[in-house]
Amino acid sequence: MLRLKQIRDRIQADVQRQKDAERARIESLGLPEDEEEREIDAAFARLNRELLPGCDDNQPIDTRVGRLAWQCIYGTDAEPRAARTAKMNMIIHG
Repeated sequence: MLRLKQIRDRIQADVQRQKDAERARIESLGLPEDEEEREIDAAFARLNRELLPGCDDNQPIDTRVGRLAWQCIYGTDAEPRAARTAKMNMIIHG
């Protein structure tokens, strides 16, 4: 069974592969350097949104890692807030 950290690492590696491909695509367009950097920054920001979680602990996070955490990690506790806190602790520490 894979741990959350292993799966998260695979997602990060996939996003890095996509970033490398996007950088190569943009560099092949022959744009001026400043415009090329803006395009690369925009593409990287879009790809980073697939990874980085939000901060609202009441709503599922619409990122690849967020969906993994919210849809694949389960637990129960008599106190719902304690269960959310424990879940977030597991996510933070892999």
